[in-house]
Amino acid sequence: MTPPPPLFWGDLAPGRYAVGFRVLYLRDPTRPWSRDGGAAAAIGRPVRVYVWYPGAKPGSQARPMPYGAYLASRGPSGFRELETEIAAAERASWLADLAELTPHAKDVFDRLAATPTAAYWEGAPAGGAFPLVLYASGKAARSDAGAVLAEYLASHGYVVATLMQIGPAATNLELGSSPPDLELRGQDCVFALGALRRLPQVDAAHLAVAGHSAGAEVALLLACRIAGTGAVVSLDGSYGTVSGARVIRSMATWRPDAVRCPILDVRRAAGSQGAELDPAVLDSLAGADRTLGVFREAWHGDFTEWATIARQLRIPQPPGSGSHTREIGFAVNQHAYRAVLAFLDGHLRNDRVALASIRDEVLAVPGATYVTKPGVRSR
Repeated sequence: MTPPPPLFWGDLAPGRYAVGFRVLYLRDPTRPWSRDGGAAAAIGRPVRVYVWYPGAKPGSQARPMPYGAYLASRGPSGFRELETEIAAAERASWLADLAELTPHAKDVFDRLAATPTAAYWEGAPAGGAFPLVLYASGKAARSDAGAVLAEYLASHGYVVATLMQIGPAATNLELGSSPPDLELRGQDCVFALGALRRLPQVDAAHLAVAGHSAGAEVALLLACRIAGTGAVVSLDGSYGTVSGARVIRSMATWRPDAVRCPILDVRRAAGSQGAELDPAVLDSLAGADRTLGVFREAWHGDFTEWATIARQLRIPQPPGSGSHTREIGFAVNQHAYRAVLAFLDGHLRNDRVALASIRDEVLAVPGATYVTKPGVRSR
């Protein structure tokens, strides 16, 4: 029996592969981690990695995971206490967010958690090795952040990885978007990348880094330090705002001259949800080809799974939304995600037809603008 199309994909067309999903539980021994802060009890910093990958066709009895599995605790004994704590906090966070919009928050959350995804838990991988997309979610994002985009890309032949966000110590799990927080997230990503590159499904020679909001700042910082990065994808990246640009430009690891790979930057327009844009960071990336799409009426969450979840589950729009609607958010999300796939296909697979389609995807949303800025090549 063929499962129905994933509800939260909206109109996105699946690729040729099923979607497998697994979790890597890693420890970085170079960075101590202990509950009481004592050096004697210190163990390596925990790094949990969600991995979506192209899968083989599932058996007739296989069923895709429910969405709630992305918010569950399943780790080994060394991770279980931490993961259980985070899972409880993320469930409470979802309920609190929904309660601001509907009096039926628990019912909506239960429907969300029970909705089938496209992913099969530890499904058999498809044969071959595939490009890797390392995705960094926004500030204080939950574990399900990026899941729909990851499923979509995996079905089209990409391995996609996201990391759990945790603070600097077991006694301080809070993680924001300050320079030390961004640096910590970057260190986690670099450590995880070592393990990801050893997976047989990963083509280590083809890597893209991507992120939403503050996660896009993490992605740019990774492009500065990881040689051979083939592409950067920014979904409403914070570095394009006045405050975010100030943060990333203050960091010692920020080296714009080191970024030579192509960049896709799609974002909401100035003034939308109070956005104050600053092009200084993008302008400083003079050695990179930049593709810029700006969506006039987009909101920050339209570049995440929230846009389709809110529309498909009929979650009310907040008061004072102005001209923004769930349908606008849905359109922005769908065309942005298709543009991301086309960009990755173009630059990691040399698909020139896909590259040509990015402009059409962006401009399909009324009021959107599209600009390309070629990089200056050094002699």
